[in-house]
Amino acid sequence: MPSWNTHLEVGNRLADKLSIKGKKRQEFLFWCILPDINNGYLNHPHVFKDHEETHYNYEGDGPTNFYNENKVKIDEKDPMYLAYFFHLLTDCMFNEDFNSRIGNSQYKDRSEIELEDLKHNDFWLYGTNFRYILDFSREEAAALAEQANQIKAVDINVDDILEVIEIIKLDKINDAIRDGHYILYTKEDLDNLVDKVVEKI
Repeated sequence: MPSWNTHLEVGNRLADKLSIKGKKRQEFLFWCILPDINNGYLNHPHVFKDHEETHYNYEGDGPTNFYNENKVKIDEKDPMYLAYFFHLLTDCMFNEDFNSRIGNSQYKDRSEIELEDLKHNDFWLYGTNFRYILDFSREEAAALAEQANQIKAVDINVDDILEVIEIIKLDKINDAIRDGHYILYTKEDLDNLVDKVVEKI
């Protein structure tokens, strides 16, 4: 999956298109990483949930499931629901591109674990090209948590949000990158993919 930095970059470009500014823009960017908060990125999440649940990956694809369950909010252009939806779409498009690329490469016969490592290396290395800082007070984080928990698959609290802010600030999510070299992609390949994702969304 794309790193949080990449999701924030996609979100930032989409915020431009939606004319979201000021504090609302910070909130929108936070919503763009909301699907990942309950499933393994935090050291001590308030509640852990499987990726399948938070990304609506059951009986069909995640974005379609999420849209069908939240159609009214998405059609009303509610920023939180839009951002969550955009995250799921971005994940799908990155995965589709990766799977297509793997099928035509020397790596196609590698194990599932090896392919997952390869994907994370390239996607997370690419995320180092972007730098975002989210800044919310404890009171603002409490309000965000209350709002976020309106989405069925989300269960977060203030401390979860404060840890998210710290992870992004320290760029901890990129600790998994091995040696600073792309394996399957180039930076230009991934620049083009991000452009394609933003355009398609």
